[in-house]
Amino acid sequence: MKTILALHFIGKSLAALLLALAIVQPASATAPRFSAAKLAAEAKPHLVAYEYPPLVTGNESEAGAAIEMVRQAFEAMGKPISIEVLPSRSFALHLLTDDEKVLGMLGEARLLTLAERKALAEEKCLRLTGKFYYYRPAHGEDLAGVRDLKALKGYVYGAVAGESTDAYAKAGIKVTDGEPKLLLRKLQNREIDFTSAFEPMGEWIITRLFPAEKDQFTTLPMPAWETTYSLWFNPAHAYAKEWRQVFVDGMKKLKRSGAYLEILRKYKLDDWALKP
Repeated sequence: MKTILALHFIGKSLAALLLALAIVQPASATAPRFSAAKLAAEAKPHLVAYEYPPLVTGNESEAGAAIEMVRQAFEAMGKPISIEVLPSRSFALHLLTDDEKVLGMLGEARLLTLAERKALAEEKCLRLTGKFYYYRPAHGEDLAGVRDLKALKGYVYGAVAGESTDAYAKAGIKVTDGEPKLLLRKLQNREIDFTSAFEPMGEWIITRLFPAEKDQFTTLPMPAWETTYSLWFNPAHAYAKEWRQVFVDGMKKLKRSGAYLEILRKYKLDDWALKP
């Protein structure tokens, strides 16, 4: 008897469920539907950047010189734009080339391949010069007078991922790679002998990672490299041409008004301004 009652209950429950589905189905058929493609098309174009202090910090209260510069350039033309800060260059570059909503990327030319630079449209923001850093407790004064890479044969250099290392290989220098913070940690741990960084960036990271030992990190008396820090537009983006011109005109306004240099002075970067 209990079995019969249970089956009867299950049967009534199934019938009620089917009736509910039949009632709901016609209404849902006429409800608005949003596809991923439609949502992507409606999304506003935006820019990406990767952490590169003090140009890009990821900290909204002090966003970085490049972030402030680019935002103000677009705002000066009445076209504000959002900038998404990502933890790595490779991720930012991937979004730039694969995500149709990403209009451009902030980054340094040195870390893009020749093919990548040719495929993108560059608008320069400021120039960068790199210095070689080493950890004094590991080498004493042995490196203080080095002015030629050939004198560092057999040493280990820490390169940023994507950096050209041909000159080091030619000089007989061993190379390992990693992100800037990791490379400076490796320097302190004596896993590498020297690395390079944009001068203010190197000082910024060292001060924050090793406040008690910041004076133990020093530089070689020769430049490491010179490059540009730019906004790279993806020409394949539907609005690339329009927004690129907006940025160019906005930068001209910032330079004429003095706002460009004010931003760089705020971050103590006026020595790296692009000359008119």
